[in-house]
Amino acid sequence: MSVKKIPAEMWERVPSESMEKDVIARPSLTYWQDAWRRLKQNKLAMLGLIVVVALIIWGYFGTVVVEWKNNNEYENEVERLRAAGDDAAADALFVLQPERKINNGNANLPSILHLYKFDEDTYFYLIPYEFKIILVEDGQIADEPVPEMEYRRYKKEINEALTDEQFASIEKYLTLPKAMHQFKFFQIEDKIVFVPYFYWKEARVEFEKEIDDIEDEAKREAARDDIENKLKEIQVYKVFIGDQELETSKTMLNNKYWFGTDQLGRDIYSRVMYGARISLTVAFVATLVNFIIGVFYGGISGYIGGTVDNVMMRIVDIISTVPLLIYVILIQVFFDQTGLFTICLALGIVFWVRMARLVRGQILSIKEQEYILAARTIGASTGRILSRHLIPNAMGPIIVSLAMSIPSAIFTEAFLSFIGIGIAVPVASWGTMAQEATQNLNAYPYQLFFPALFISATVLAFNFLGDGLRDALDPRLRK
Repeated sequence: MSVKKIPAEMWERVPSESMEKDVIARPSLTYWQDAWRRLKQNKLAMLGLIVVVALIIWGYFGTVVVEWKNNNEYENEVERLRAAGDDAAADALFVLQPERKINNGNANLPSILHLYKFDEDTYFYLIPYEFKIILVEDGQIADEPVPEMEYRRYKKEINEALTDEQFASIEKYLTLPKAMHQFKFFQIEDKIVFVPYFYWKEARVEFEKEIDDIEDEAKREAARDDIENKLKEIQVYKVFIGDQELETSKTMLNNKYWFGTDQLGRDIYSRVMYGARISLTVAFVATLVNFIIGVFYGGISGYIGGTVDNVMMRIVDIISTVPLLIYVILIQVFFDQTGLFTICLALGIVFWVRMARLVRGQILSIKEQEYILAARTIGASTGRILSRHLIPNAMGPIIVSLAMSIPSAIFTEAFLSFIGIGIAVPVASWGTMAQEATQNLNAYPYQLFFPALFISATVLAFNFLGDGLRDALDPRLRK
């Protein structure tokens, strides 16, 4: 029966759904394109990638901008001195790098200032435990603190500004060899600011005299607890103008030193920025050594096998048995120096060992594949097989291991600098900053907060990125 004689009712229209079954749902992707697609779906991994890129830009390019600004300030100061005819001062002028600049007048300034009100436009900040006053006028912090008034020199002016009770306490203080209270005075315009503060060490001595005669041990312990409670309740300092006790009335961000200053008046923001550059440099050196030495050493060992493999792996075992700390100390003794070179060399000696073992295991599982046999058959050299076939096919685990080794290198550098055998003071490193901050931790905890925050954020960012790469590069998780 010909087609023309088939009745129309015998024809059936094909549903559109059956046509769509043969349509390709998405474009064909290569292995690396699919890995990037899956990595973008991992929000934590992308957050880690953004943080890493931001740290690189901030740590390297930010320091370039700061150094350029510092050089301009240096050149302008030299020109000013030469224009004034002071060539000797211009020749002797030396401006330290921004991360080392010292300004003892503005030491221990926090990033958040709790201000006392002086008048409508003027406030001042009292640095705790330093007991220095910094004026804040129209939101701008003064470059230098208000000069302290010596009591014996300005006795008449000070006594006229004090109440009888305040004057009596000062007279009592001056007659005692040691006392629990001390006093400071500052003149702002025509007013004198009176700051009595408490000397805790002498206070504890005075309080403990009360329990010397107590024989019962239980009562002595109870008395010691009472002393601790008294010390906690004591107000460390007060601020007076005349008989009026001032309270903090305004809180503002430190617009001059965003992260505050340390005990030498150095800008913590600039130092953290330089610390980022050092930490990232250490991370990149560890990554480069891992890739160049670890990948090819492990690849050669795994591909050749036999006696060569045994000898190379025994060398790896010997290197890995010696702790990193010993390598750092020996390198410092040999080169008679500490610093970035010592850390990078020590990491270069040790960090490739784990990578070599990983690559060796990957090569052992890949080298028996048919395409490797085909490459051997057509006469490909060992170097070509390693560089064109074996290592590229093991690149997924290699990249994941590289990403996971970076936070370990950063934390190792910070730890070694913290204990004093890494980056040397006064060079700014997150480890050295943390070590210096622990000396005044009770009084100025913010000095430890910022380097610790950046160490934690950087390590977490690389860990998130490493976890995301592991998931994205695993073919078993491909959907």
